[in-house]
Amino acid sequence: MKRYWKSFEEFQGITPADEVRIEQEHKNSVLELHENDFLKKNSSRRDFLKVFGYSVSSAVIVASCKRPVHNAIPYVVQPPELTPGKSLYYASSYFDGHEYAGILVKTRDGRPIKIEGNSLVEFNGEGTTARVQASVLSLYDDARLKGPMALNSPADWDGADSQIIKELEEINNAGGEIVLLTSALISPTTKKLIKEFGAGLKNFRWVRYDAVSCSAVLEANQKCFGKSVIPDYHFQNAGFVA
Repeated sequence: MKRYWKSFEEFQGITPADEVRIEQEHKNSVLELHENDFLKKNSSRRDFLKVFGYSVSSAVIVASCKRPVHNAIPYVVQPPELTPGKSLYYASSYFDGHEYAGILVKTRDGRPIKIEGNSLVEFNGEGTTARVQASVLSLYDDARLKGPMALNSPADWDGADSQIIKELEEINNAGGEIVLLTSALISPTTKKLIKEFGAGLKNFRWVRYDAVSCSAVLEANQKCFGKSVIPDYHFQNAGFVA
């Protein structure tokens, strides 16, 4: 019959009485100085450094362990679908120019906290990658832009919209070229909106650019094999995968 122990001390055969004895033998030397009325008698330089180091380190720890105060403010008009502490899931999609996935976003109290794959999407199902999983952290990045900027200064949306519309009208009336620069897009809705936007301009051009692109691979395969494709692994045809 196998024998089990509840703790490492029990495995070593240490009893509660032994623990008390070991604690007394290894009592902190600084505490011993205070117990021996350290302040009322002459002490060595070593004793002074012990007490001084202990005091400074304790003060630093206490100051750094202070937790901020978070006030819980209830809803004045609580949304009917929101229950405090209960998670809600929203179907969405992820695309950053490199990877695509249909996802389910787990939210709690209105905040996204976890991303998983959507089993109803045939492309990736319930599977995701590390990049997709980590994308939720970008929503809590304090360094991200939280609004429009004008000449490195914060601006409001109404002012930014009016300025952009005014300058676009001036360029369009003068017959100048208007270029829209974006990353690679796969959303049909976004492409339709860009097409409608360019239809109202005389000289409009849409340029797509990705800092990390596979265009070199596509061009190389087109020249070498006559097909502009990106190679991939077909694990279903493999006999052995190491």
